[in-house]
Amino acid sequence: MKGKTAISEPLAKKAEKLRASHTSPGDGLLANAHMQWQFGDWGSLSQLDHEKLNIHPHKGMLALLSAAAHLQLGNVEAAQACLHRAQAGGCNQQLIAKVLISGVHNILGRAFAVDGQQDKSSRHFASAVSLGPLQGDARLAQKARESEELARLGIWVLGDVSSAPDTFRVEELLKQALVRAPQEPALLIAAAESAQRNGQQQDAIRFWQKLAAVDGERMPQPFYDRLDQAYATIDGFTLGSLEEEELRGDGDKHEILKKIHLLLQPNNYLEIGVQTGKSLALASCPAIGVDPMPQIKSPLGPLAQLVRATSDEFFESRASEMISAPLELVFIDGMHLFEYAFRDFINTEKYAEAHTVVVIDDIYPGHPAQAERDRRTRAWTGDVWKLLVTLQQHRPDLRLLMLDVFPTGLLCITGLNRNDNNLQVLYDEVLQRFDPSIRPSDDILMRQSAVSCNSGQLEQFIEDVKVVRGRAKS
Repeated sequence: MKGKTAISEPLAKKAEKLRASHTSPGDGLLANAHMQWQFGDWGSLSQLDHEKLNIHPHKGMLALLSAAAHLQLGNVEAAQACLHRAQAGGCNQQLIAKVLISGVHNILGRAFAVDGQQDKSSRHFASAVSLGPLQGDARLAQKARESEELARLGIWVLGDVSSAPDTFRVEELLKQALVRAPQEPALLIAAAESAQRNGQQQDAIRFWQKLAAVDGERMPQPFYDRLDQAYATIDGFTLGSLEEEELRGDGDKHEILKKIHLLLQPNNYLEIGVQTGKSLALASCPAIGVDPMPQIKSPLGPLAQLVRATSDEFFESRASEMISAPLELVFIDGMHLFEYAFRDFINTEKYAEAHTVVVIDDIYPGHPAQAERDRRTRAWTGDVWKLLVTLQQHRPDLRLLMLDVFPTGLLCITGLNRNDNNLQVLYDEVLQRFDPSIRPSDDILMRQSAVSCNSGQLEQFIEDVKVVRGRAKS
């Protein structure tokens, strides 16, 4: 199936007339910005240099249109900055609200289009254009916006019957659209829902997890609920090749976690990523388990509290009330994406002391395929290994112990400092440095820095921690 990649010829001529009708000799910049907004040229509109527009008589409106563009591109922080400029430039709350609501209609127009609901899509595009700073023919402006947006998604121009295929297949349209816009949240949601409705649960899982990578800490709970439902319907992810599924280690993960509990005897315990509850059930002290989609199968102890929420939400709104003393043992095994594990460690350190022990799972993929962010193997670590590299580079003050644990290794960390905000400051810079497609080094794949679980080093590590804890309490 072929999709349009540009406006149809008759519409293009009308659009050119529309452009010409708005050319204002007195203010070409504002007229051009209006046209960029009407056509949905978000890339160009987002590039306005507001520092150079401080003396422009319409700097408020230009900032508002730029904010609308940034929101369509997912640049929330840039949009907020532009909205502040719009207010300072004289735009009233009513105008700002109308433009923001217009943007919501635009997103819904794209979402309904990829789901095949053409009538609803057109109505939302019409609302999107009419609510904003429209100039000229509303119907022509709406068709121009609609055509440009759908062309980006690889969908034919609505109303152009000659370009429509004989049979409409949402899956094919979504596939084409995601090639052009792989990080468009509306497309990912539509693709996940389409796959889930059609019983393609593994595809749904992949799309929901891609959305988590795009939305990050903003991903709402209902989408985690849908991911949870998809996981609940499958026995296991499809196996990759024998080589891709390779696992190793000289000690079982849960046995080593049990040993850490017995040796350390922590007074409290926090676990991020509970899943079936097997590791949370090891705690005999007051324990908090945080997971947006727990599937508890192991009976939990009487002192365990289960929090159904993302770790970001927990740390933002609940941690200060639920954590009454410095954490002594923490196990991080949440979303298998580097930035999630990175944020979890940063947030955990705010509630830690020098004797706190943090254990990170999934630092050692057995094959590069297991470390891919887009899951395609049953054994999957994602790119959590990047956290180990980051701590080695930026926190030499921490004591790290890498254990050769089956199936994907464990990293034990102590020497934390709640007053050290170095990682928080470097967060964006570190994420930008790691290309999403970068593969783990041979040192990671071969576990060259890991120690055997039978070497006695774990026992010595815990003993040293207990000495520090004893000094702190005395």
